[in-house]
Amino acid sequence: MFGKITKQQVSHSFHKAKNFIGHAYNQTKGFLNHVDHGVQTFKQIYDVVSPLVSKYANNHSDKINNNVNRVIGGYENIRNKVIEGDQDIQKVKHRFKNI
Repeated sequence: MFGKITKQQVSHSFHKAKNFIGHAYNQTKGFLNHVDHGVQTFKQIYDVVSPLVSKYANNHSDKINNNVNRVIGGYENIRNKVIEGDQDIQKVKHRFKNI
């Protein structure tokens, strides 16, 4: 039904899949680097704006600061998990490099 599958076909398919996964990984990593840069920029801006929020938001400043800090903390948790995942991927990539 499928005909004879040769070693060359398997090797070619493996390399195509490897290239596809590698490209998707690099594109995703680049996108996440842009997101991280945006969050770091937001943190710098908020450090400057935070005193103004405290001054002009009166009763709401504590709630605003707590929410912003909670969101940044949540982002940092996700970021750490992504970094751990990336380290795991690098280990697997290193193992496959010799194939």
